[in-house]
Amino acid sequence: VLTGEGRSDAQTLAGKLPLKVAQAARRAGTKVALVSGSVDRAALSALEGRFDLVVGAQPQSVSDDQAIRQASPLLTEAATGLGRVLIRGQGTG
Repeated sequence: VLTGEGRSDAQTLAGKLPLKVAQAARRAGTKVALVSGSVDRAALSALEGRFDLVVGAQPQSVSDDQAIRQASPLLTEAATGLGRVLIRGQGTG
Protein backbone atom coordinates (compact mmCIF):
# COMPACT_ATOMS: atom_id res chain seq x y z
CA VAL A 1 0.00 0.00 0.00
CA LEU A 2 1.24 3.49 -0.81
CA THR A 3 0.02 6.41 1.28
CA GLY A 4 1.25 9.92 1.87
CA GLU A 5 0.72 13.50 2.89
CA GLY A 6 2.34 16.90 2.61
CA ARG A 7 4.32 16.67 5.84
CA SER A 8 4.76 13.69 8.12
CA ASP A 9 5.45 14.42 11.77
CA ALA A 10 4.10 13.86 15.28
CA GLN A 11 0.59 14.72 14.07
CA THR A 12 0.78 11.81 11.63
CA LEU A 13 1.55 9.52 14.56
CA ALA A 14 -1.38 10.99 16.49
CA GLY A 15 -3.85 9.44 14.07
CA LYS A 16 -3.91 11.24 10.74
CA LEU A 17 -5.16 9.26 7.73
CA PRO A 18 -1.77 7.81 6.66
CA LEU A 19 -1.44 6.15 10.07
CA LYS A 20 -4.95 4.72 9.77
CA VAL A 21 -4.03 3.37 6.32
CA ALA A 22 -0.87 1.80 7.77
CA GLN A 23 -2.81 0.18 10.60
CA ALA A 24 -5.37 -1.28 8.18
CA ALA A 25 -2.59 -2.54 5.90
CA ARG A 26 -0.82 -4.21 8.81
CA ARG A 27 -4.07 -5.89 9.91
CA ALA A 28 -4.40 -7.22 6.36
CA GLY A 29 -0.81 -8.47 6.37
CA THR A 30 0.23 -5.97 3.69
CA LYS A 31 3.30 -3.76 3.70
CA VAL A 32 2.86 0.01 3.53
CA ALA A 33 5.05 2.86 2.31
CA LEU A 34 4.67 6.49 3.34
CA VAL A 35 5.61 9.17 0.79
CA SER A 36 5.58 12.75 2.03
CA GLY A 37 6.56 16.14 0.81
CA SER A 38 8.68 16.45 3.94
CA VAL A 39 9.42 14.27 6.95
CA ASP A 40 10.15 15.71 10.39
CA ARG A 41 13.52 14.24 11.38
CA ALA A 42 12.42 14.17 15.04
CA ALA A 43 9.54 11.84 14.14
CA LEU A 44 11.41 9.69 11.59
CA SER A 45 12.27 6.83 13.93
CA ALA A 46 8.70 6.54 15.16
CA LEU A 47 7.35 6.77 11.60
CA GLU A 48 9.69 3.99 10.51
CA GLY A 49 8.19 1.87 13.27
CA ARG A 50 4.71 2.27 11.77
CA PHE A 51 5.51 2.15 8.04
CA ASP A 52 7.67 -0.34 6.16
CA LEU A 53 9.25 2.45 4.15
CA VAL A 54 9.30 6.23 4.66
CA VAL A 55 10.21 8.50 1.74
CA GLY A 56 10.45 12.27 1.95
CA ALA A 57 10.70 14.46 -1.16
CA GLN A 58 12.37 17.44 0.52
CA PRO A 59 16.15 17.14 0.97
CA GLN A 60 17.48 18.61 4.22
CA SER A 61 19.41 21.25 2.28
CA VAL A 62 16.21 22.63 0.67
CA SER A 63 14.07 25.18 2.54
CA ASP A 64 10.29 24.84 2.73
CA ASP A 65 9.85 27.75 0.29
CA GLN A 66 12.29 26.20 -2.19
CA ALA A 67 10.59 22.81 -1.86
CA ILE A 68 7.20 24.34 -2.63
CA ARG A 69 8.59 26.03 -5.75
CA GLN A 70 10.36 22.81 -6.80
CA ALA A 71 7.60 20.40 -5.79
CA SER A 72 7.22 18.67 -9.14
CA PRO A 73 10.87 17.70 -9.69
CA LEU A 74 11.35 16.82 -6.01
CA LEU A 75 8.30 14.53 -6.01
CA THR A 76 9.41 12.99 -9.30
CA GLU A 77 12.82 12.25 -7.80
CA ALA A 78 11.24 10.74 -4.67
CA ALA A 79 8.92 8.56 -6.76
CA THR A 80 11.83 7.43 -8.92
CA GLY A 81 13.78 6.47 -5.80
CA LEU A 82 10.79 4.59 -4.43
CA GLY A 83 10.44 2.75 -7.73
CA ARG A 84 14.09 1.71 -7.62
CA VAL A 85 13.66 0.33 -4.12
CA LEU A 86 10.60 -1.65 -5.16
CA ILE A 87 12.25 -2.98 -8.32
CA ARG A 88 15.24 -4.17 -6.31
CA GLY A 89 12.88 -5.99 -3.96
CA GLN A 90 13.88 -4.03 -0.88
CA GLY A 91 11.72 -2.13 1.58
CA THR A 92 8.10 -2.81 0.74
CA GLY A 93 8.97 -5.11 -2.21
